[in-house]
Amino acid sequence: MAKKEAPTIQTERLTLRRLTEADIPNMAKMFGNGEVTQFLTGDTPPSDEHSMLKIVRARRETEWAIVLNETSEFIGDCMIPSIAENVLGEVGCVLMQEYWGKGYAAEAMAAIMNYCINTLHLKRLCARMDNRNTNAMKLIERMGFEKNAVLPEANFGGRVCDVAYYSKRL
Repeated sequence: MAKKEAPTIQTERLTLRRLTEADIPNMAKMFGNGEVTQFLTGDTPPSDEHSMLKIVRARRETEWAIVLNETSEFIGDCMIPSIAENVLGEVGCVLMQEYWGKGYAAEAMAAIMNYCINTLHLKRLCARMDNRNTNAMKLIERMGFEKNAVLPEANFGGRVCDVAYYSKRL
């Protein structure tokens, strides 16, 4: 049986599409930047091209590359890493540092939220993040998520930190 691919989603400035091998150089650059990876879960993602190839080949139907419409350049990725009982989906997004503060994360997240509502028919979304990641918290709050809790010294994908939990009813 063929593996399901992430559907292509268009926004005003972005295309969300499946990861491809052409994305590997920018993925390696993104995950090789400590400013980008400092708040991610668990171990620092690999930044070598061989490991990136494994990530591209293991892609799931709810993982997207974020690319600029104007240039088709990979600038980040977004995902729904888990869906519980077809009701609750967790969302996440990471961008290359040079694209921070330009509204791309909000635009990609809005597209993913729309997909969750209209295609997956989810009832609630959640996001969790390192409680020191103030930029991510500001973004998710602008998207209408509410902070539900902060768990001190919690397991955050294999590393211990204070974890902020957000959710939004759709």
